[in-house]
Amino acid sequence: MIIVDEEKALIEDFETYIMTTGIDYKKDDIEVVIGTAEFKPNCRVPEEGYGKHDFDEYSYVISGQIKAKIGNSYVNLKEGEFSYIPEGEKHYSENKSKENCKLIWVKVKKKEGGIL
Repeated sequence: MIIVDEEKALIEDFETYIMTTGIDYKKDDIEVVIGTAEFKPNCRVPEEGYGKHDFDEYSYVISGQIKAKIGNSYVNLKEGEFSYIPEGEKHYSENKSKENCKLIWVKVKKKEGGIL
């Protein structure tokens, strides 16, 4: 079992959002990274263009709401909803509300030749 408290987590405080990484687990053919993101009001991540990852990303909205463009689709997510962004899919997220949006994210990467 792995337990990480906030004092040991990696916290990155950017101008428009806060990214916290609590667990970065690597074993054999898989890497799993778990953390939270808190998007401040009227922010877009990335600020311009799109993000793209070499891993699958799963998210769960804890509070607030966020709009995301994943590939060619727009998704409005609110508290209690999940999202999935496949490896290599271009995307961005926007918080156009007046309240912070906080979510839990999980990044899963299979290493070359690995199976899930």
